[in-house]
Amino acid sequence: IDADFPTTCSYTLFDIDHLSHYNESANHLGFSGSFPLQPFDSFPLPIRTHRYTTLPLKLLSFTTKLQTSNRVILNWQTTNEVNVSHINIQRSINGKEFTTIGKVNAVCCEYHFLDNKLPNTHDKLTLNYQLEIVDKDGSKTYSEIRNVVLENKDFGIHIYPNPATTSINIECKGAKELFIIDYLGKITMNKKLTNNQNITIHTQQFSKGIYFIKAIMNNGEEKMQKLIIN
Repeated sequence: IDADFPTTCSYTLFDIDHLSHYNESANHLGFSGSFPLQPFDSFPLPIRTHRYTTLPLKLLSFTTKLQTSNRVILNWQTTNEVNVSHINIQRSINGKEFTTIGKVNAVCCEYHFLDNKLPNTHDKLTLNYQLEIVDKDGSKTYSEIRNVVLENKDFGIHIYPNPATTSINIECKGAKELFIIDYLGKITMNKKLTNNQNITIHTQQFSKGIYFIKAIMNNGEEKMQKLIIN
């Protein structure tokens, strides 16, 4: 690369591998020295021995950020975009098998993508993101992998109706044990649960008043919600 073409060489005898000159700004291969500099594609087809390509672009930055429990924003900046067709946004839950979840056309040089279709999870989940950069000739390069940790913010207890009269329905996502406690702090009911168990409790057995429902989560965290029985 960037070697002078020998003056003693015949017009038709030269080694493309070692005596070629790459012009980055013009994106072509040519020959220098006493031989006239010409674009590589202007030479006859039979002398081509290799196909030379450059990376489609240079990635200056690539970040991912969890905005809410169901939105991830991806930002990246590029430079030196040469013959780039588009960029595929890819996601994986195991870091190995990636699925394309979006596509943006190459416009240079700042990009944003919102992933608002996150998988449902009842446990902590790591999402892996990468960029698949596709050149106009179909060649591809990949960014480094960026991660976000997804936690279901809806874990806890949901009670309805509240206030209650004859019965209450309790949704206990991610809870392993449930307590109903009166306003004096006395436990009036205790129930072991399985993940995502929904239960119905008849309230005739309780006196009218204010109660608290406490859930013990699988990770040991405690969540509490007020209940009114009329």
